[in-house]
Formats: sequence, C-alpha cells, structure tokens
Amino acid sequence: MWQWFNDPDLALLPRASAGAVVLLMISLMLIGVARLIEWGVTQGFRRWQYSGRCGFALPGKSVFAVLLTLSVAMVPITLLWSFAQRWRFPDLLPSRYSLRFWEYEWSSIVGTIEQSIVIALIASTLALGLALLAHEYRLRHRVQIPGYVIAVPMLVPQLSILFGMQVATLYVAGDAHFFWVCWAHLFFAFPYVYLSLDGPWRSYDERLTRAALSLGKSPLNVWLRIKLPILLPAILYAWAIGISVSLAQYLPTLVLGAGRITTLTTEAVALSSGFDRRVTLFTPFGRRYCHSCSSHWRSLSVTCR
Repeated sequence: MWQWFNDPDLALLPRASAGAVVLLMISLMLIGVARLIEWGVTQGFRRWQYSGRCGFALPGKSVFAVLLTLSVAMVPITLLWSFAQRWRFPDLLPSRYSLRFWEYEWSSIVGTIEQSIVIALIASTLALGLALLAHEYRLRHRVQIPGYVIAVPMLVPQLSILFGMQVATLYVAGDAHFFWVCWAHLFFAFPYVYLSLDGPWRSYDERLTRAALSLGKSPLNVWLRIKLPILLPAILYAWAIGISVSLAQYLPTLVLGAGRITTLTTEAVALSSGFDRRVTLFTPFGRRYCHSCSSHWRSLSVTCR
C-alpha cells in the first residue's frame, strides 16, 4: 500500500485509499477479537478467579535479561563499526580504524539534529498543554472524550490515517510542510501524553484544592502553588514521553513533509537499508536519500532520475 501511495501513476491512488480502509478494518477486527478474549477471561469464565492458587513458572526474568543484553550490545558494536575501515571475517576486532566517516558527515549533523529537536519540542509542548487542558476540563465540567477515541492514533495503523491527513492538507496549504509535520507529530504524541497524565490526575487529592480555595486563594494561584508542584514529576515524565514519540515518527514526517523535512528517524531508516553499515551510526544526520530508489544527493534541489 505504501508503494501504491508513492507511485507516480495517479490511477493507483484509489487502490491505496482502498487498501488503507481495508487495513483499518482488519485492525479494528483484531482489536475486537482481543477485547472479546479479554471479556471471556475476566467475565465469561470466572472460575479461575476463585478456584484457588494456580501459577505457571514462566522464564520472564531470563528472557528479559537476554533481550536487554542484546539491545545494549548493539550500541557499542555500531559505534565500533563507525570507526572500522577494514574488518574481515572471522576477526574479532577491526584490523584498521579510520575517522574519515565521521569527518565526512560531521559538517551536516547540526541541521538535522536542530530540526528534529525543534519539531519534537513543539509537538510535545503543544500535546502537553492540550492534555493539561483536557484533564482540567474533565475535572471541572465532568465531560471528557472517551478513552478509546483518544487511543485511536495508538491503535490504528498510521497509513490508514496519514492518507486522509495528507488529502486534508491539500485543501488548506499543501506547501507548509514544517507546520503539517508538527501537526502530525502532535496528533500521534497527544494520546501518549494524555494517558501518561491520566493516572496522576485521578490520584490527586482534590481536597487540597478545596482547602486552598476556602482560604481565599484564586484558582490559578492554587493550581500554580499547590497542584503543579505535586504533579510536576508526572508532567515532566509525560513531556519526555511526548518528545520520544515525536522523535520516533517516521511515516508522518515522510508523508506530510514530502521529503523536504528530514529528521534523525527518516535518515536512519533510509541508511539502515544501505550496504555500508559503517555509516549507520552517524550519516542519518547528513546525507539526503531518495526513499524510492535509495540513491543519494547532496542538495534537495536535485531530483531523482
């Protein structure tokens, strides 16, 4: 479906749209099956809840330790590859090292890092502000958007949403790529930020607020002096989650940015499919790649042939 969506033949766009709808229906069906299984385990067949103790010895800690070790070991190996000029099999370590890969790409690293951080900060800050307003509005007026509606961007495949989002941007201003990328990151980061604050906001003791209001303090002063210091760790944690979600967005950046907005994630994905693993660590910051044929160019003004 992604190939149909990027194909220059416009006759394939209806096929891509139909594929997005089919993908959405399959995802909703699987979510319904999972919900049915959950209901069957917790409500339909409840004998296991009162039939006595029953446990299964699962290798949870050992499996987690192995996965954690493999994940951590990838970082130094990738770092070593970036300095390796010659590493022949079956040598344990490279036979020759070089800094030329870092020197070649270091001049272009700053722009991509700055753009990625700016987009992440804008999207996460807006998502945090909207989440705070939504929680406060729920407490004051007892009205909220259902949780399953907020979780839609987390559960539904991104291609099913991005196709409609891109069509919507064409009716407003299709050339404002930076704005639309920030909007897409906000759309996908907001559910994570909102759900991260849901637990702390529900556990907050509202009697503290009522006591402060009864002493003559204004609602804004109570929120800044009492509620904010108590919930500040949760707010910072949700903000960090929003930043991490924004930095990890690949398809929203690629689709709504139209290849003109590059981030660390888009460049890293393009280079991860390349032939030289020595540039995987750092050249996501520098070189521009064509995502359709994997060729590269130094200037975005040069089009792929």
